[in-house]
Amino acid sequence: MQLFGINPEIGGLAALKKSNLIKRFLVALVFIPGLIYLFYIGGIAFSISIAIISLLAYYEFLMGSLKIKSKKVVSVIVILAALLFQYRFIVNIFHLTDSGSLASFHGIALMAWLLLIFILFFLSFFYLNKKNLPSMINDFGMIVSGFFYTQVLLFTLPLLREFIPNNNGFHVILFILIMIWINDSLAFFGGSLFGKHKLVPTISPNKTVEGFLTTLFLTPVFAVIFHLIFKYPGSILKAALLGAVVSFFAMYGDLIESALKRSLGIKDFGNLLPGHGGFLDRIDSVLVVAPVFFIWYFFGGILSGIKWFF
Repeated sequence: MQLFGINPEIGGLAALKKSNLIKRFLVALVFIPGLIYLFYIGGIAFSISIAIISLLAYYEFLMGSLKIKSKKVVSVIVILAALLFQYRFIVNIFHLTDSGSLASFHGIALMAWLLLIFILFFLSFFYLNKKNLPSMINDFGMIVSGFFYTQVLLFTLPLLREFIPNNNGFHVILFILIMIWINDSLAFFGGSLFGKHKLVPTISPNKTVEGFLTTLFLTPVFAVIFHLIFKYPGSILKAALLGAVVSFFAMYGDLIESALKRSLGIKDFGNLLPGHGGFLDRIDSVLVVAPVFFIWYFFGGILSGIKWFF
């Protein structure tokens, strides 16, 4: 990354990037300790914080993807409907924590579909004119896909936090987030030092094969270090495997969002987090990694009878 030079434009670019780095650091300094505390205490406070983040991310997604001119109005209506889903979801989580069953979530899934159908039917009145009709299919598709992308996928975090016994859900989430942050850093430094071959240039020109290979080899090493520091039960091999899982799916989540932004012609989904973009820009990897861990823990036969996934 070349930031300095004689050309004043390059100097200005350096100052801008330095300013962005300072903003990123300050935002992280404020948010990260608070988030870790919420991860630790869990409960309703943690679930509500995830609900707020997911609703903000959904709003950013809608504002970036809807084509109708009155998209603010449409977005607010959809967010209010999503709020009902979040409320019911949180109520179910804490009702089920005592019983330890996931069976009632079939009703939540049915509610989500019925809610979406009702909202689409209601919103169709906004599109019944020549001006808005051409954008109807695009917008309805974005409303449905955005709902599952930002609401359903992210809510696997509270499920992991609450249903993994003995407060180990906190360690699972901490592991996921730390490994994602390490993975992103390794991808950046690996690409900067060794990058010669573009990974997917049509989607994300800055990502390199070398950067990805760096994460694929080194993230499992850091996962093993994490495993040894906290002295979790289980084998080092499982810890390394989970590190590789994070490496692959974090990159995949990043590429999904890059593809979305490129198809929509936008740089970021929002600007609520100075230096970082929007909430959706920050959680792109989590939206893929967390559901993978949820599937691993709750549906993977290899983990049957194991108290924690290491």
